[in-house]
Amino acid sequence: MGEMIRKMFRNFRRYSLYLVLEIIVLICQYTIFIDRTSDIIGGKSIRSTSGLTFLGSIIIFFITPLLAGYLATINKNILTGKRKKFREELSEGISYYWSVLGGTLLVGLMMAGVIILMVIFIAVPLIGILGAIAGFLFIIYLAVKYSALTEAIVYRDCGVSEGMDACKNVTKEYFGELFILIIPASALSIISNFVAGVYVLFSISVMVMLYSMFASYYRITLISREYGEEYNEVIQEEEEE
Repeated sequence: MGEMIRKMFRNFRRYSLYLVLEIIVLICQYTIFIDRTSDIIGGKSIRSTSGLTFLGSIIIFFITPLLAGYLATINKNILTGKRKKFREELSEGISYYWSVLGGTLLVGLMMAGVIILMVIFIAVPLIGILGAIAGFLFIIYLAVKYSALTEAIVYRDCGVSEGMDACKNVTKEYFGELFILIIPASALSIISNFVAGVYVLFSISVMVMLYSMFASYYRITLISREYGEEYNEVIQEEEEE
């Protein structure tokens, strides 16, 4: 892990455009995309506000896969030793947008289906409680299982179906590591629900953003352990052509 972090720091300049884009999104999220911003600035809890506006939520949802694909592209190129200009790397990241978005929607629908079943059975004595616990654990399982979906799509240059199959194979080998990776970001997100002040919330979001960079790099490293030889064969064929 130490070598992984050192490699990221040596190439930190390559993340600069990504960081600029992320910070712009964060600024929008805590200004024009949130209701009653003055209440948050005034020190009231985020719970006292109505949160992101509907339009803001939609915009954030559709921008997130773009940034995730771009980040995974940067990490893939760092991992494989490929050097590209900012514009070329951004263009490559954008090319994965629809696949990453489709995968995000599909996993989201799967989780939503589980939640709906939990709501349906929650009223049934005993069965409802057991069902709720089972549903909660299954949602965690899905979150871990497909946490590397973006990295799988980008690393293997594939679509949603093939990316999900890759996640299944990687999860079999590295479920514990993938589970540990989601804990810090999840903990910070939970903490953000109990704090007050836009500056504190913004700081937590920046911490999540920086941690997400490391988590993405770690996940794509796990993908490379599973499919590295296959990737090298494809690159060799492209160079020969």
